[in-house]
Amino acid sequence: MATSFENSNLLFAIFFTYIVIKATISLTLGHPAQDVKTMKFNIHFTHADENGIVLLSEGASENFILGLIELESSAHNLENTDCFTDSEHVVARRAGKMLFKIELNGRVDRENQTEFVVSIYCSYGHTHRTKAETFTVRVLDANDNPPVFYPSVYSVNITEGVDVGHLVVRVEAHDVDLGRNAKFKYSLSGFAESNDSSFAFKIDPDNGDIVTNMDIDREDVAVHTLMVLATDQGVPPMTGTARVVITITDVNDNAPVIQTKELHVRENKPAQSVVGTLRAVDGDTGENAEIIFIKVNMSENVPTNPFLLNVNGQVLTADRLDREKRSQYSLVVAVKDKGSPQHSSTSTITITVDDANDNAPEVTSPCLSYSEDFIMGESDCCPGDVNANGSVVIDMYCPQNDTIIYQVVAVDEDIEENAALVYSLESVDNGRHRPSDELLFKINESTGVVSLRRCAYRGEDLVHTLRVRVSDSGLPRKSAVCFLNVTLDIDPLKLPYFKNAMNTGDSRFSLMEVVLLLFFTCYFLHILNNDIHNVPK
Repeated sequence: MATSFENSNLLFAIFFTYIVIKATISLTLGHPAQDVKTMKFNIHFTHADENGIVLLSEGASENFILGLIELESSAHNLENTDCFTDSEHVVARRAGKMLFKIELNGRVDRENQTEFVVSIYCSYGHTHRTKAETFTVRVLDANDNPPVFYPSVYSVNITEGVDVGHLVVRVEAHDVDLGRNAKFKYSLSGFAESNDSSFAFKIDPDNGDIVTNMDIDREDVAVHTLMVLATDQGVPPMTGTARVVITITDVNDNAPVIQTKELHVRENKPAQSVVGTLRAVDGDTGENAEIIFIKVNMSENVPTNPFLLNVNGQVLTADRLDREKRSQYSLVVAVKDKGSPQHSSTSTITITVDDANDNAPEVTSPCLSYSEDFIMGESDCCPGDVNANGSVVIDMYCPQNDTIIYQVVAVDEDIEENAALVYSLESVDNGRHRPSDELLFKINESTGVVSLRRCAYRGEDLVHTLRVRVSDSGLPRKSAVCFLNVTLDIDPLKLPYFKNAMNTGDSRFSLMEVVLLLFFTCYFLHILNNDIHNVPK
């Protein structure tokens, strides 16, 4: 390390040490005709070898003192004596009446200049000059340069699955310093984007060989990025870095796998309709990951699936599908890649046929065989022509705890909302359609149970023809009709008497008419009673 002379005590210590060189030069001052005076001076260096070469560390600071010039003279005025050098690196500065310091003028770099020669000159006044001494300065190395990689970024490719210990790349660094300062060791440090990389590889600390340290799988990490360090043995040590990017080349070591497990298709679609597209994945890349789909034909005992399969995984119908005949199919598919050697796998795809509302409800309970022509009043068919099925006889005329008269039962071969049935009721007495709020009967819209909704009136028909409509909840809505013949087997005289005798048609009063009739009857009786009490006695 450099030694700095910063105070006079140190200067005088060097002055009295006389370390390496003591140079004496005589200088004649004045004109020839005048008295001759002799000047002597000595040079003392801080560091020099046995050959008189001054040793200077390149780490020495500016103004570092290389030595001293001591003046010895019989001259009376030494203040006019000046010493200087011919070097840009070294200067002489006065340190006292008889002393000059030899100082470093700026810093030196051994890597640019290992040695330089300095000449010192001293003069008295402006006319006399003498050459004092010439000496060599040798610049010693300091650890001021880190190792440097050429190049600073390495890009290499290796194939996955290589043996542990496989040579990936050799990195190389250089250090322009000398000795221990130029000796260094290699090491690895993983980058954040590939945390496992520093464990997957190792480096020879002496020659820079990077080798695999474990099994390399591209499907785990496709690109490894390493930081390589070169640290020298100087004091303090310095480190250079390089980046190594290792791309893993794929081999065909993975079989493709079908991810699709189930497809759905609505029934009744025409042939060549698209069911869906199968999806498969392959952990490899490039041609090793290019895949094709193949339909696997089952044995002769297994019915052929009504589906077609394109090599791109698109599944098509081969014919119209009827869910009511078969609601689910199994399609066995193989998927193969294009790598070498080729890999493949098989999978069974479940294809579910979704329901369409293509079936109307079907009434399974007995019904009359009325034709639509009769219902619409366009037929001369009479009630006596009806089938015995669908005829109901009851012996009550008023509701009794919702006693069931009849239950219409229907089924629908569809499913879910397409099979959710709703029952409704209307009368077609004497070929006339009545709204539901005038009917003697009612029906539970969910169960199809028919019961009396009110009491029968005297004068009403004892035989009623009912039309029950069963509708599903699909789109478009579909329905079926069931006709019932209901006979009240009771004595008509037992019925309540609310009948307009003048009305030969439908003589039953409405509820409002009954209320009004009762109101006016009561009002009339009230007036009549008042008139009787007001008759004079």
